[in-house]
Amino acid sequence: MINRLKLSIITIRNINLARRSQLLLTAGCIMAISSLAALPASAQQRRVVMYQTIVQGNRMVDIEAFVPDAVDEQPQFPGGDAAMIRFINRERRYPVDAYNAGVEGRVLCSFIVAPDGTIVSPEVIRGVEDSLNREALRVISSMPRWIAGRIAGESVPVYCILAIPFRL
Repeated sequence: MINRLKLSIITIRNINLARRSQLLLTAGCIMAISSLAALPASAQQRRVVMYQTIVQGNRMVDIEAFVPDAVDEQPQFPGGDAAMIRFINRERRYPVDAYNAGVEGRVLCSFIVAPDGTIVSPEVIRGVEDSLNREALRVISSMPRWIAGRIAGESVPVYCILAIPFRL
């Protein structure tokens, strides 16, 4: 599932994990995090990002995930940042029309690393040109499972932002 629309609504807010026993990830997919209620009160306030987006079938979906600085362990590409850069450089294909037109730049994308490590809901935040934007989304969508972000040992969804560069 590749979303080609920018975020329609985005909100960052604090949640109290002691009072919230479920975290909505996607429509129809709810993950229980009730074990997080055992955390000390000071560690129970976490920031989440919530936005609405349009997915296949033109349905509106609410997605909620933790911001990277609100988790104990941030999500990580398997093998680390150097492996991610190698992956992007190996998988990225410069679109012919953009190459011939001399178009270059960085496509800023957002996505969520789900609790199982899969990439969910990739979107372009700031694009360069349509063919470069589509290629950046394709590269992100083809990434292998990440090591999921964690809070108190529990895997949680985490909102991430990544720039995919295109240079001639």
